[in-house]
Amino acid sequence: GRIGKAMGTAASVLGIKPMIVMKEGEIFSGGIARSRRKSLDKLYVQIKDHFVSNNLNADDYEIVVGYGYDYKEAVEFRDALLESMKEYSNRTTMDMYQIGATVSVHTGPYPLGVGLLKKYDK
Repeated sequence: GRIGKAMGTAASVLGIKPMIVMKEGEIFSGGIARSRRKSLDKLYVQIKDHFVSNNLNADDYEIVVGYGYDYKEAVEFRDALLESMKEYSNRTTMDMYQIGATVSVHTGPYPLGVGLLKKYDK
């Protein structure tokens, strides 16, 4: 709504990139960054911290990249994410999915994100 538009306008005027975290259906602030590059760098660190600080094995999770319109940027992001994960994961591939219009209404046309879902144990 209007508040979301005002926040988006304020963020673009100030030159900041807000980051969001959705956990168990709730949305939280993931911080802010001064540029898209810095926000992506911050995301690599947040993902590592999630696994290392909580003593979790990243290989026990399905990890995917979500993107909006820019497939090329998503591929570069995925490759950089895989590279950044080498010190704590044996993962060599990661699926990518285009984010739907419902999410894009809130994020704009070029979102990038990462989904972490623990694999089911029988």
